[in-house]
Amino acid sequence: MKKFSRYTPAARVGIVVGVALVAIGVIGLVVDRASVVLWWTAIDAVCIVFDALFPVSLVALIVYLIWAYRKEALVAQGPRPTNLVRSSVDWRIAGVCGGLARWWAIDSLTVRIIVLLLFVASPALTVFIYLILTLILPRA
Repeated sequence: MKKFSRYTPAARVGIVVGVALVAIGVIGLVVDRASVVLWWTAIDAVCIVFDALFPVSLVALIVYLIWAYRKEALVAQGPRPTNLVRSSVDWRIAGVCGGLARWWAIDSLTVRIIVLLLFVASPALTVFIYLILTLILPRA
């Protein structure tokens, strides 16, 4: 296993976001398994965490975008396509974020972080839009 400092900055951001999501999932499991007496207290604590999660993640996104802009890490590799398509190379679920990243000529990690932030703000709307784009956009 590589040391954390040996990963690229983009990979470090992905690792930190992944660890944070796993921690939130573990908290959700603990809350689900908590006793009846501590149940409401734990629910209140999770609600407070989620109320603070959106503003904190928004600030983190802004800091990341400023840092990436100064390091010129936002520029995507390869030519910009003439039409908007789902990516067949840079994809995780359906290629929508990779296709949007190539269309806007930015790094795909930035698009994925923005989609994750939108998912925290409104999960149902984000999933709906993602599914619509998956159905509408052709595969590259």
